[in-house]
Amino acid sequence: MKKTVQKTLTTLALIVAMMTAGAAVVQAQVNMNYYMTLTVKKGEKLRLDFKAASDGTPVRIVSGSNTQDITVGTSWIGRRNYTSDGTTMTIYGNVTEFDCENNDENITSLNASNNTALTYLYCGNNQLSSLDVSRCTALTTLDCSNNNFSTAALDAIYCALPDRSGKEEGMILPVFNASSGNHATVLATTKGNATSKNWKVLYSEDDTDIPATTGNYMCVTSVKNMPALEAVRLYPNPVENVLYIKAEDEVRSIHIYNVYGAEVASAATGTVEIDLSGLPADVYAVRVETDKGIATQHVVKR
Repeated sequence: MKKTVQKTLTTLALIVAMMTAGAAVVQAQVNMNYYMTLTVKKGEKLRLDFKAASDGTPVRIVSGSNTQDITVGTSWIGRRNYTSDGTTMTIYGNVTEFDCENNDENITSLNASNNTALTYLYCGNNQLSSLDVSRCTALTTLDCSNNNFSTAALDAIYCALPDRSGKEEGMILPVFNASSGNHATVLATTKGNATSKNWKVLYSEDDTDIPATTGNYMCVTSVKNMPALEAVRLYPNPVENVLYIKAEDEVRSIHIYNVYGAEVASAATGTVEIDLSGLPADVYAVRVETDKGIATQHVVKR
């Protein structure tokens, strides 16, 4: 009898060890180099949905002390609640399609630029004032309708879209229909910055073309963007006064350009912060030079 009990306990211990080891393997497989960061309301439940390029893709959702590991496949897993613990929520893993629609004021900004596998992004009906897709080179569809974007913020999004020349047209949907509250904001943009890169600018209600817009926004092309410098981080974004620069290597210089490509501010070697309180609310290109090269990112000044 004693041997039987010992044998049973040994078997149970082996099963537990195998399960623990299996869980560790799943955790180790999460691609922590691919991630998206949302600015959120603390303590709120966010309804999110995910797809991946292959079944069994591990994804990790981190917000403050809350960490949740899920498995994502090639079909939507269904919108579920994920509770925030703090003002940010970061989603790690090889997510190719992401849906965070209809969370209203619980999501105010989204930086998806560190997930270069992303192809579809649905983030309509929130209170986004900024959206960064600057390194989303695989992106084909972006529904960002009915948010809190200024005309300048939408223009910056158009400029950040990947060039799809010679490929299937991309689709960006910045407004639901002609009766939406932000319709005038969209009509004041320069949609030619998107269409010149083979993107359709559409109403999300019925995928019809938005009429000619009246803006004259010029994308910043005079500064070089080097996506390889992922170690450079600018925060907060949007920014009200002081913009902070976090880099793994020494910062040699910082140059800030307005929408017309004119330099409006700069800082010297070793600077890790720059005061933008004297600049008007707009979208700016921030060029950071480190020992390893140059990185350019857009920031929204409130």
